[in-house]
Amino acid sequence: MQDDMVIRSTQQGTHVAVRSLGIPGPTLGYAMAFAAAVIWGTLGVFAKFIYRYDVDPVVLVTLRGSIAFVTLLALLVVGDRSRLRVHREDLWFFALFGLIGVALNYTFYFEALRRTTATTAVILLYTSPVYVTLGAAAFFKERLTRAKVVALVVTFAGCFLVAGGYDPGLLALNPTGTLFGLGAAVTYASYTLFSKQVLKKYSSWTSVAPWPKGSGSGQGSSGSRSSGRASILSARRISHRISRS
Repeated sequence: MQDDMVIRSTQQGTHVAVRSLGIPGPTLGYAMAFAAAVIWGTLGVFAKFIYRYDVDPVVLVTLRGSIAFVTLLALLVVGDRSRLRVHREDLWFFALFGLIGVALNYTFYFEALRRTTATTAVILLYTSPVYVTLGAAAFFKERLTRAKVVALVVTFAGCFLVAGGYDPGLLALNPTGTLFGLGAAVTYASYTLFSKQVLKKYSSWTSVAPWPKGSGSGQGSSGSRSSGRASILSARRISHRISRS
């Protein structure tokens, strides 16, 4: 009963927010997905730029996660603290969600970017829809239809062509980097699958709420303090290396 109330509350909150903007739900959803794709597309460019200053991927991952942690925490504390509440029995799931879907994904992807070209890393990452489709069929009993298989092939082919994978000069076949790239794809797929499970019970804001996950495993105020310290240390290290260059 309580879970049903949470779901209804989540859905009503989403509908009210959409109506207040005067934008049809599907239109807003597509617009947000497009905006997310554009923003995410800049990730490899910025990472390659920062790597010129010999920044360690773990430092970059920590800084990225910590900035997101502090920003989301501030928004939710000021806006709606109820979004930070989860049932005690779900804490282990959020911790696993953050560790695999966020922390490991960040680490694997940035390691792939450091060891290979941005083109190679992107192509490897975008094998993730294959793992999402297979995972959805295995865990959520979704049908693996012929249309889905064709869509996967077309999507991957499109990413391959757009990223310039046909140009041998853009592909860097580094075995370790390739493994990191595939690891990023698998963990990215797990993020989608974890999200699908979380959204059955919580809102989208709660699914990315910083306190259960932080940079992968932080909780409560202690997680906030540790992530804040990590962010400051990471920023200092990056600025120091840039100033030395």
